[in-house]
Amino acid sequence: MSSKHIKRDYSAHRKDVIRPYDEFIGATIHSFDPNYVRTYLADENSVPSVENAVKGAWKSWTVYRCSFNNGSTMVFNLPYNVVKEGEYRIDILYEQSNHIASDNGLASTDYDTDDDLLGHVTISSDGYTVHDEDYLFDGENNVTKRLSIYQELNQGIYNIRLEIPSNCYFMGCIVRKVITYTGNNYYGSNSGKDMGELVITGATITFSDMMKPSEAELKILFDDAFECYDSPSGFYLDYMDEVNITVKDNDGDLVQVFGGYISSILPNDNRTEITIHCADRLVDGQNKYILDELVLGGGTKA
Repeated sequence: MSSKHIKRDYSAHRKDVIRPYDEFIGATIHSFDPNYVRTYLADENSVPSVENAVKGAWKSWTVYRCSFNNGSTMVFNLPYNVVKEGEYRIDILYEQSNHIASDNGLASTDYDTDDDLLGHVTISSDGYTVHDEDYLFDGENNVTKRLSIYQELNQGIYNIRLEIPSNCYFMGCIVRKVITYTGNNYYGSNSGKDMGELVITGATITFSDMMKPSEAELKILFDDAFECYDSPSGFYLDYMDEVNITVKDNDGDLVQVFGGYISSILPNDNRTEITIHCADRLVDGQNKYILDELVLGGGTKA
């Protein structure tokens, strides 16, 4: 498979970090199925139910902002038809604005409590609620954020109800089916049932300067379960799947040292090992949806 990511010469400022087998290396790969994805974006008129919000412009985005004098929380109801059961990820794209809507118009951005930043997400189907959680929609002004929620869903029609505080601009939401592969160089584990696991044999990370993407090379043991004849790469792992690499610091705590996307995937000649080349998130200018650094875990912020 040809890759859209072109490798650059970093010889003037490169720093390779080679992780040996006896040092912990962890990795997580989120693989998305393009057949099971739906976007709800303000600029596409694809958000069917809107309460206490009006459209506006922010930077180059069309956004929803809270209607002044009309409540303190924006509400969006998003229908989603789950055709194939499994794990799904709901990405909420937002940016903290410079106001809180109130009866007096614009209020201070010096929030006294987290209540000013509190939102809520409910996922339900046929009167049965499968997800019901509060979330903090915090962040610096002028920095686009992504709140990612992971949820197992069965077949059926769901309503995803987003309650977003008035201090935010709401850009949109993306719902898509995800298989999450995790593992390390000691043992593997995987949330995708019967889909193989990551057993890492080595990793090399090339750090560049701030204006060019860093790169990573991740080597894993070959597994027949990774193969997918319908994929351009020949594998379920594919171009632009999200990759995060972690190591342990001196205290034994996990530290993320790389976050980016797959740019190419190649098995060796005897099909015992797969080499995955990755580029970090400075290539996000080529990607419409992933707008900020990823933090793993259900209901975490990015």
